[in-house]
Amino acid sequence: PKYGVHTLVYFEMHDEMTEAIRCEKQLKKWNPLWKIELIEKANLGWKDYGRGLFSTGFPFSRVYSALPE
Repeated sequence: PKYGVHTLVYFEMHDEMTEAIRCEKQLKKWNPLWKIELIEKANLGWKDYGRGLFSTGFPFSRVYSALPE
């Protein structure tokens, strides 16, 4: 990975790729503390969702590793 991060702690499901991209761009503008709050609201223990996720074939997932940029 670009930032040397290997833990998937947050993702969102979208029916359309264009919606996933729109949400991705919006989230990138967020304050880092807001991103942490979003992660902790969905994954309080910062569980690694990366194990086995990509083998299940989730469509158009927005994926964030550890602390998103």
